[in-house]
Amino acid sequence: MLIGGELKLYGTIAPGESRRQNSYSRNAWLITDEQNQPLGYFAVEEDDSVAVIPG
Repeated sequence: MLIGGELKLYGTIAPGESRRQNSYSRNAWLITDEQNQPLGYFAVEEDDSVAVIPG
């Protein structure tokens, strides 16, 4: 997540695992690999949202 112009690590997810993360509606999350290369992004909806990270 971008905080004041810098990315902040919120966790690591191994292949096949899942993780819950509290967030706010309309927040955007950047998903990266271990080398910080972008895999995609995820925008939070008003209700519960699910992000699927490509393998």
